[in-house]
Amino acid sequence: MTSISKKQCSKCYQHFDTNFFTSKTGRDLKTCINCREQAATVYRTHHLNDKDQLEQLYWNDVKKKLYDKIVEIGSNEYLENKENGVLFSCILIMENELLKEEPCNISKQVAKLVEQADGYYYIYKEHYLSKKSDGIYTYWYYCSQCQQLAKKPRKNEDLNKQRDREYIKRFDCNGLITISINMNTFLVTIHLKHDILHKRPERYAVSDTIKEKIKQYINFTPKDIFRQLEQENPDLTQKQVHAWWANFIKQEYIRDKNNQLKSAKLLLEEYNYEIILVNIEGEINYLGFITPFFELLSTNKEIVVDATCK
Repeated sequence: MTSISKKQCSKCYQHFDTNFFTSKTGRDLKTCINCREQAATVYRTHHLNDKDQLEQLYWNDVKKKLYDKIVEIGSNEYLENKENGVLFSCILIMENELLKEEPCNISKQVAKLVEQADGYYYIYKEHYLSKKSDGIYTYWYYCSQCQQLAKKPRKNEDLNKQRDREYIKRFDCNGLITISINMNTFLVTIHLKHDILHKRPERYAVSDTIKEKIKQYINFTPKDIFRQLEQENPDLTQKQVHAWWANFIKQEYIRDKNNQLKSAKLLLEEYNYEIILVNIEGEINYLGFITPFFELLSTNKEIVVDATCK
């Protein structure tokens, strides 16, 4: 008769088969599946009752949401703002290869994700393993240019070995990423705070020639425009292209800065499009119009739809 291997749960102190302590990704855990499911239920219930519940996003959605917020706050072509900063919070849903990683590696990848979105660099400072809830790890990353990381420069006593290098410029930005990883629910809570959007480590001016080319390619996406220009302009960044593209788009199409529907209505009238439904003053706003394609469609006798299903 074979003996069954038992293990004691660190939370309820009950003894169960070792299979009760294996996560979905095959990790060996200290708490049993019953305690983990109970903790997950409490977590979900708590957040469902929370009026300020954070939005749950997937990897690429986090990057896009944060980048869009930076673009909105940035007051110049470098997406800087000396008066206002950014506060950004969300819950990242872990999936794919991220589920197999250790908490420390997950935190590094999340910090890199934030870097790609806001253009700053972040340095690991410290971490904490929750003593109240098993499987919750919190990591802190500081902006590489924040004043808190400044150190008093030390000169080598040997004059021949001294190098007059340029030190990094520091700011009172209080830039901080707080990353809380719950290995039980596979959710990562991200909090980003940057009091000001200061100058990034490197930046280069956009010449009038490049601005004119961006304006010529205004009907392309910023990503495609950047591909057209990056080989001849290695110092140009995609964020700069996006900033100037957005600026030219506004000049081209915005007719009213205070009311989006009114702006669209004025633009449609300018292009002689037929407006069939409109209400831009009431509680429920709407705008309906017909494009020239409608006339072509009304005379067509047959429509073929090619659908690809996965």
